[in-house]
Amino acid sequence: MKHKLLFSVFIIFFIFVFIALGTWQIIRLNWKNNLILEIENSLKNPPVELTQSNKQNYLKIKTSGNIDFEKIIRALNDIKYMGPLSVEWEDGAMDREFGATESCSYVKNIDFPPSDIVFDAQFAENSEN
Repeated sequence: MKHKLLFSVFIIFFIFVFIALGTWQIIRLNWKNNLILEIENSLKNPPVELTQSNKQNYLKIKTSGNIDFEKIIRALNDIKYMGPLSVEWEDGAMDREFGATESCSYVKNIDFPPSDIVFDAQFAENSEN
C-alpha cells in the first residue's frame, strides 16, 4: 500500500512537471514568434542614418566612411596578434574573386612586423654600434 502511494505521488509530480514544461514551451513559442515578427517588420523599413538617436531594436542602418586599416594593424601588433585577418566588403558591381584578391593584397601591403624594441631604446641601441 505504501509503495502504491509513493508511486502515485511520483506520477502526479511528473505530470505537473510535464504540464509546466509544456506551458513554458507554449509561452516561449509565442514570445519567439512575436520577436520574429518584430524583426521582419523592422527589416521592411528603409535604413536609417547611424547618427540618428533611434532606440528601436533591429533597425537597418546606413553609414559611410573610411576604415583606417593601418591603425587596426598597429593595434593588432600592439597586442601581439598573430591570427588570421578577414576583410569583408559589399560591392554588387565587383567580381568576388577580383575583390577578394584586391582586398587581400591591400591588407598584406599595409601589414608590417611589430618592433620588439621600444622607440627610445631603438636610438640607444643604434648609437652603441
